[in-house]
Amino acid sequence: MPATEKTWRNQKVMHVIFGASSLVMLVATLWLMAEDHNREWKDWQLANRKKEAWMIQAQHDSLAYQFQGKMNGYDVEMLTVQAEPIDSGLIEKFKTLVSEEARRSAPEDTQVEIGFPSLDSALEDFEAALEAVASTKVQVDEADEANKQSAGDALLAAEKKAVDTRSGVLGELASFIADAKQREKVLVGQRKFVAADRTATVSELGLMEAGGASAAEKKTIQTSIQGFTDKIAELTAEIANAKNYRLSLQGVHGEIDAKRTAIAKEKSTLTTELSRLEDQVYLNTSNPLEWVTRWPVLDALYDGNVQIDQIWLPELTINFNFSTPARFDRCKSCHQSISQSAPGSPSEPAYPALPVEEREQVLTLATPDSAPEDGVGLLEAYGLKLADEGVINYADVTVHFVLPESLAAKAGLESGDVIRLAGDLPVYDNATVVNYLLAERTKWGEEAPASLTIIRGLSHPFTTHPRLDLFLSDSSPHAEKDFGCTICHDGQGSGTEFPWTSHTPNNAEQQIEWTREHGWFDNHHWIFPMKPARFAESNCLKCHFDKGGLEPSERFPAPPAPKLVEGWTLVEQYGCFGCHEMNGFDGPDHQVGPDVRLGPNYAEVAQQILRDKGLSVDQRSLAERLVKVPGDDRVRNRLMVALNQDQKQGQKAKANLTPATHKLAGGLKDVDAPGSYRKAGPSLRFLKSKVEADWLYSWIKQPSNFRPTTKMPQFFGQYQHLQDPGDEDQLAVSERYEPVEIRALTEFLLSNSDDFEYLRPPAEVTEQPSVERGKWQFESRGCLACHSHESFPEIASRQGPDLSRVSAKFKTEKGALWLYSWIKQPHRYHVRTKMPELFLDPITEKDTTGKPTGKVTDPAADIAVFLMNNASD
Repeated sequence: MPATEKTWRNQKVMHVIFGASSLVMLVATLWLMAEDHNREWKDWQLANRKKEAWMIQAQHDSLAYQFQGKMNGYDVEMLTVQAEPIDSGLIEKFKTLVSEEARRSAPEDTQVEIGFPSLDSALEDFEAALEAVASTKVQVDEADEANKQSAGDALLAAEKKAVDTRSGVLGELASFIADAKQREKVLVGQRKFVAADRTATVSELGLMEAGGASAAEKKTIQTSIQGFTDKIAELTAEIANAKNYRLSLQGVHGEIDAKRTAIAKEKSTLTTELSRLEDQVYLNTSNPLEWVTRWPVLDALYDGNVQIDQIWLPELTINFNFSTPARFDRCKSCHQSISQSAPGSPSEPAYPALPVEEREQVLTLATPDSAPEDGVGLLEAYGLKLADEGVINYADVTVHFVLPESLAAKAGLESGDVIRLAGDLPVYDNATVVNYLLAERTKWGEEAPASLTIIRGLSHPFTTHPRLDLFLSDSSPHAEKDFGCTICHDGQGSGTEFPWTSHTPNNAEQQIEWTREHGWFDNHHWIFPMKPARFAESNCLKCHFDKGGLEPSERFPAPPAPKLVEGWTLVEQYGCFGCHEMNGFDGPDHQVGPDVRLGPNYAEVAQQILRDKGLSVDQRSLAERLVKVPGDDRVRNRLMVALNQDQKQGQKAKANLTPATHKLAGGLKDVDAPGSYRKAGPSLRFLKSKVEADWLYSWIKQPSNFRPTTKMPQFFGQYQHLQDPGDEDQLAVSERYEPVEIRALTEFLLSNSDDFEYLRPPAEVTEQPSVERGKWQFESRGCLACHSHESFPEIASRQGPDLSRVSAKFKTEKGALWLYSWIKQPHRYHVRTKMPELFLDPITEKDTTGKPTGKVTDPAADIAVFLMNNASD
């Protein structure tokens, strides 16, 4: 037993501390549960659900307003139709069917007398009611103003009486149909029991077969089976007759009630559509029970539409270097409408994502010809209904719906448009728009239109993908269930909060906006951030290594990736791959992306080898063959072996070829996955046979001075970066030495140029070249498919250079000879040129009878003189 009751610590203080810490822990736990429960994606989903309810309610209210007149018309028309006389011929037809069926089904030699007392009584009541309606109509027509109301009430009562008595007639007819249906049902039951008896008897026969029964016993059973079979056939025929009888009665009944049925069907169609929309509004609207079941813990009972939307993609793994788990995307948890198509269309977006610059629009709204009467609102005057609250932002003044063919519809207003300005007045409430369009307006008609500035469409994440024909829809080649989102857009698909999904802003302004509104930051922990919108198409290259699949096609007339294709085309046109290599292969056979590389320059290597005068006849033949056919691997390998053998021979004795030629053997080696692109620029091997030094100097200095549309970049005269104070010395040095560098390049190119063997006109040509013929040949031979020329200003081709000033380039005799040779046989100058050979053989002129006149022209010379005819400068 302790010596004292005193504890080490004060118990009261400990109780207070324990109680306070428990309260703190309780608050912290509740706070933790609240933070975990109130996730950002739920706010987006509830906002999207509100948007859906708003849009559906707007559609419902628009249809309800338009259907209101139709509904009233249906009620009046229904009353009128049911007060019309019944065709007596149809009644007699109905009675005849009943009588004939009664006689047919009665035993033979039995006289059957059929009466229709109840039906006849109902018909008499109906005819009496019709007579009362007719007489009441006369009273209405003859009534004075004082008795007009009472006479109208009497007519309405008489018509209702006629409707009731008509229903009594139809009810009597329906009773015969019910009897026919009951009789058919009884016959079907009888056949079922007979069939069961037959089945039992067949089983009994099987037992007798196994038990060795006598033939007489078997015959008795077989006779019973046949009897059952005959009875089944008899009942089947009776059922068929009973069914035909019932259908005939229903057909006559339907003819009698056809008009009423048609009106009821039309009315039902309208009410069904309104009911469907009301159900959709309810599904997207919160109610107390749903609100409670979305609380923490209780949300285990929740089965509504506010929940994580996840796409599981086990085939599309994501590479984390140390592992490759399956990809799963939760993007639709916020982007609920991203794959939602418009009603009736599998590829039309339900909520189009308009560009920012197209969202604000100014619409001109025609006003009524005269001032509306007092009490007339926007709906009656303009066909325009304003909503009580905005689609997303409660305070937005928003168009609820627009009636078809109304002034508002003709102006282009649509449901969901947010009105920002009424004329020059900022709009903060509905009253401002009402006053601008009605109360405060003094001028009306065509000369006084109204102006409304609106914001159209929604922002992310409430919009739909713009190309459902290509993505997300089940009919597209990239279905949502198969591809998800991040395989194209990147980003962290598992994230459900904006800062952690690794969105990438498209510009600095958007980055500031996202940071302020959504707490965006650059998440460097995620190695696959989403591409900015301007680069979204670049991810197409993950799978589409060929540009052809991204260009317009019969299935997709709108280009799937226009910006990407345009960029790829520019790279091809300007020859960026001459310096920059995009290797699409990882090994000889494994392609991992687009391959934009220069092809092996085997032809150029062979041309350089041909400069060696020590080549043997066989070596020269191989090199010449390789120049013409660079893809001939057999010839290339033989030539490479010959060069290597000559080099080895030089180690023992004197080699026939130069060391420079021996080094060229390396340029003939195999390439695992060779590129396929050719250089964008022409061959410079025979440059001195083509141009003079002064033209070449001017071209190197500033290519655009000769041809403004040239693809060749300007390397000299770029002094824009030397305009700041303190750059004077550097600028002076550049201006002093650049001409020396240009002159050095000119001399290098001309001194290292090979001689070119020109072509000359054939001897059989008798006529001098003609500019007129040359212009016709230039046009008719297809030159304008690739080249432009000032003589044809309506055609602007971009494949080849503009030839309008070519005379300034080839103004010398050798230039003219080169131009003729080039037009005649372009592959003589550059074996890998894209320019085709046009087979410009001499043309023998013939008269009208087809006989030669003795005149022979050279189309190549005609085209050359046409191009050289332009003034040069």
